[in-house]
Amino acid sequence: MTQNMSASKLPNIALSQPLSSALAHSLAGINQYFLHARLLKHLGQVALADYAYKESIAEMKHADRIVEHILAAGAIPNMEKQAELFIGNDVRSILEGDVRRTEATRAELLPAIAQSNQVGDAPAQALFEKLLASCDERLAALAEHLSQL
Repeated sequence: MTQNMSASKLPNIALSQPLSSALAHSLAGINQYFLHARLLKHLGQVALADYAYKESIAEMKHADRIVEHILAAGAIPNMEKQAELFIGNDVRSILEGDVRRTEATRAELLPAIAQSNQVGDAPAQALFEKLLASCDERLAALAEHLSQL
């Protein structure tokens, strides 16, 4: 097994694709929320910048959990692939981009939960459910922030 081998290319892991996808979404979230935090700070939106920065850190923790799960399954995670970024240039487009990023992640998690249940991988199912709950919390917070504009 080489370091460049993607977890999605290892046939012995039933959930390699959903785990790799979740990791790609978390890596995108880290980068997007971090950049948005800095953009918001420069726009004078300190409270929103702090929120976005904390979300970036939360995504880093999610990525860590996913990486640990992939490693425990005997694979090497692909840290080079990330999902699409939705970068905004003003407060509204930044928040709307974060909604898009979160909805894209959420859409991948719903089938992952079902698949992990189907193959009987309770730890993966719990991980995906935790990530889904985080998405739902983020979407609620973003809706609140958008309603205040």
